[in-house]
Amino acid sequence: MYASHRRFLYVPSVTRSLVLVLVLAACGAAHVAPTDSLRDVREGDVFGAETWRVPGLVEYIGFSGDDIVVATQGGAIARFGRDGTRHIVVEGALADVAGVAMQDDSLVMASDRIIRVDLRTGAASPVDLGHSAYALAVANGRAVIGEGREGPLRVIDIATGKVLTELEHSRGYVSPRIVGDWVLAGRDERAAGIWELATGKRHRAFAVGNATLYAMSPDRQLIATGNFFAASENAIDINRIDTGARTGTIRLSCSPDALAFAPASDRLAIACKDEIRIVKAPGGEQVAKLPGSRAHVRSLEWSPTGDLLALGGNDSILHVWRTDTWEPLTRVTGSRGEIREIKVTGRYLVAHSLAGNSAWLWVTDLVKPVIELGGVGREILTVEGDGNDVLVALMSSAGGEPRAVVERWRGVSRVAQAALPAARTGLPPLVRALGPIAGGGVWFTAEGRVTVLDADLRPRWTSPLTTDPKDPTAIGYGNAGATKNGAVIALHAGGKLSIVSGIERRLAASERYVGCGNTPPAVSPDGKRVALLDPKGIFVFDASTAKVIASRGVPTDDEDPRALAWSGDGELVALAGRLLVAWNVTANTAIVMPSAPSAITLAIDHDRIYFGRNDGTVARRSLSAMRRGAKPFPIATPAACEDEGGTMGLASFGRLGGSDAPRGRLDDAGAYDEPDPPIPGESGGTEAE
Repeated sequence: MYASHRRFLYVPSVTRSLVLVLVLAACGAAHVAPTDSLRDVREGDVFGAETWRVPGLVEYIGFSGDDIVVATQGGAIARFGRDGTRHIVVEGALADVAGVAMQDDSLVMASDRIIRVDLRTGAASPVDLGHSAYALAVANGRAVIGEGREGPLRVIDIATGKVLTELEHSRGYVSPRIVGDWVLAGRDERAAGIWELATGKRHRAFAVGNATLYAMSPDRQLIATGNFFAASENAIDINRIDTGARTGTIRLSCSPDALAFAPASDRLAIACKDEIRIVKAPGGEQVAKLPGSRAHVRSLEWSPTGDLLALGGNDSILHVWRTDTWEPLTRVTGSRGEIREIKVTGRYLVAHSLAGNSAWLWVTDLVKPVIELGGVGREILTVEGDGNDVLVALMSSAGGEPRAVVERWRGVSRVAQAALPAARTGLPPLVRALGPIAGGGVWFTAEGRVTVLDADLRPRWTSPLTTDPKDPTAIGYGNAGATKNGAVIALHAGGKLSIVSGIERRLAASERYVGCGNTPPAVSPDGKRVALLDPKGIFVFDASTAKVIASRGVPTDDEDPRALAWSGDGELVALAGRLLVAWNVTANTAIVMPSAPSAITLAIDHDRIYFGRNDGTVARRSLSAMRRGAKPFPIATPAACEDEGGTMGLASFGRLGGSDAPRGRLDDAGAYDEPDPPIPGESGGTEAE
């Protein structure tokens, strides 16, 4: 995929929120045949086989011999055989990967530094080019590197580190690809440029529409660009590079994420969340139409011989098809995407994933899936357990207009359903958390409020607003946690921690707490204490007053996973990066132990601890067994939150994108690399990293 990376800010939409959707047949839920889980001797039970699973968001796909090589945004590298067998080469080699390129039997990865990882041994070594890299391409001993969002692209000799040339009019261009003796790169909503590798002279520039997608055919005759809006459709153009003539336009009903030409330059693959379209080049006639991955696509590549097409993205699955029959090689059972939420409820476990419109209900004792919760037009927002029931909040688009819905599931049967009234914006409420209330009721949070529903899921009470009513971002506020009976509900929204009684239907306490960005509140089983975890540490509050009564420094990086849960005996267990910290708040003693590899969330059920992992699997371990290898964790005061400064702004809009955007070849005299104007409200006009 040749597309620019917007590293400075990711703004999730409703369609990119945590997803868990229910597949419904005419007679109810669609059952899925159980499959045996893979037993990992290092971790105990693993829910979901690791075959075809990628440990993170797919950033790069390449081919080495008979293997498919995948790199993630979090710096993991995995090799896959053609049967899907996975071998992890390395994990966490580099944070926030901005560029990846293959060189011989190694991958070169770039971010604030550049490293080379040996694909055979996993050994990582620095590449001293005297530069960090925001963009990277490597071929034949030369590297194309961009040092920053507004910096130009330079060609560097890898052996000497010498700058050979600078690509003219290339400021802010990213995602370069070396194709023969040309370089292709693009700038958001501006243009895709083609340069001579030897001289740095720009050869051509083409408009890229609002999605900034572009791909060059290996024979250097064609360039595909888009996305361009045409009424309710999306369009990708195929153009001749020499004349700029448009040879074909492919219209899609979904917004495309990635493009790739086949090695023979005779076919173009176009991928979006809902479908993959294969068309002939240069005319655009359809060859095949494949089902999409149900998640944002980040990488799309053909094998060197053209016999395979591989795709990866936010569902953390490597999707592969044979190109002679278009039969999929990938077979995956279980959750797709990073597991961001785990709930243990009675004899069931619910794994709720970030992407793929999918989550799975498991029987915890059999370690087998019972039912897939997923489907089109039913985007799950959050989930919670209630005995052997599962409560689900979702955004349903069945029948046209989206609406927020709360459902109660008992095993594989839906036993109750109700649509929620519109929020104060007039839109369906974006539910952030929900849970049970004694007597069969349900509570949920949206827009900084707690709403209580009765046993028939009818609204009975809504708490006072805890956020600024003039704040347009409050629609997404409302992380919350509660006791199992809903007697104590802790809501963190709008810089406040509020305590609500779902049974008494009243606001009990509210105090200002900003923090540094945190996990949802965790309420102790007895309802007396509330805990929050942020990058600086753990904070414990008195549930009757919402005031801090204890804290402990547990420093983590901003990108580290963090999760928090209370054990049955009142001990706090925190996942902080690769560590697991258990804190006895009363005695003020703590121990630390290694977490499960690739864990990003957790849930505790008696002595069992479940880790949601970034490849869509769930690991189950014994907490008491983990304690035997634990070490004391020193007492430390949490550090103060750093002042981020300024206001985070959205990406620049409307440069050359939009429905009236120019298409095709641009005037050779244009620069198309002028600095973006300052975003209103930002100091200095720089884009937030």
